[in-house]
Amino acid sequence: TYCYTSIKTLSPSNPYANCFTISSSGTFSRVFAADLTSSLAKNTRDGFVIPGLWDGHGHLLQYGELMYSANLFGSKSMDEVLHRLDEHLARNPSMGTRLEWVRGVGWDQAAFGGNMPMAV
Repeated sequence: TYCYTSIKTLSPSNPYANCFTISSSGTFSRVFAADLTSSLAKNTRDGFVIPGLWDGHGHLLQYGELMYSANLFGSKSMDEVLHRLDEHLARNPSMGTRLEWVRGVGWDQAAFGGNMPMAV
C-alpha cells in the first residue's frame, strides 16, 4: 500500500483518495482514503498522484506549439502541404509575418519522392 498527500482518481464515485494498493500483476487493486494517522498511512509520501503522469511525462511547451501549427500529418504531396498551409493561414490571418512565422508539423519528405523541399 502506498499513501500520498493526495491522489486524483478521476472517479465520480471515489473522487478523493490518498492510498492505493498494487496487485501482483501490477494493476491497482484498491484506491481509498485512509486516516493519515492509521498504520496503513505510516509511510505517507509527500506529493501527489495524477493519472497518466505517474510513470510518464509530457512536453507541454511543444504540445502548445503543436496546437498553433499547421497540421501536415498524412500529406501525400507538396501540393497538399501548400493547400494545408493556405487553410491554416486563412484560419489564422495574423500568422505568416516576419514576427509570427507559420509552423507546420507532421510532414514527411518521403512522400515527396525523397526530395527535400526548397523554400516555398
